[in-house]
Amino acid sequence: MRHELIGLMSASALASTLMAAGCGGGDDAADPGGAGGSGSSGFTTLSGTTSLSALTPAQATQLCNDTYAHFGTAITDATMCKWKGLAFATSSSAPSPEQYRANCVEKETSCLADPAAARSNNPGCSSFPGGCTATVAEYSTCVNDQIAFFNQTVAGIAACAEFSSTSSDAVWAALGAMPPASCTFSNCTGLYPPNPLF
Repeated sequence: MRHELIGLMSASALASTLMAAGCGGGDDAADPGGAGGSGSSGFTTLSGTTSLSALTPAQATQLCNDTYAHFGTAITDATMCKWKGLAFATSSSAPSPEQYRANCVEKETSCLADPAAARSNNPGCSSFPGGCTATVAEYSTCVNDQIAFFNQTVAGIAACAEFSSTSSDAVWAALGAMPPASCTFSNCTGLYPPNPLF
């Protein structure tokens, strides 16, 4: 399970672990009913007070696309590529610490050589559960808190050139960590916004 999960991350970071549904396609339709409303998150023009289950398919797609675009601006290339290196090294089953470090550096370096390509994949978002009363603003708060956790976590792990078993343990700990409190949606069971860790 862990190797499979890391493989997904190293192949295309920022992927949701759930089935894509109604999100991530080419339709970037504007919000037809209330752009920039109360409670706006700052990264989407959708009204923050709108419940997720009330979004049209075009609005759900917009929120998904806006979320992945926000990952691209709120997470630096250096941070994203460091994570790719760390995740790859953790899953590589290298025979020695030196090889773990080499694997990490190689993946990070190739990512930094073309970060736009490394960010090019928007795998889509999970569908919103029926009757979900969580709002766009609550969803956006969760996304922002996940980004903050991601940035802080990656900054706290040693650089690829210093990769060790402690680094690997930190990667597993991040993957197994509880989501931020804002991502526990009591008013929308089964809601899983995209997470930059995966």
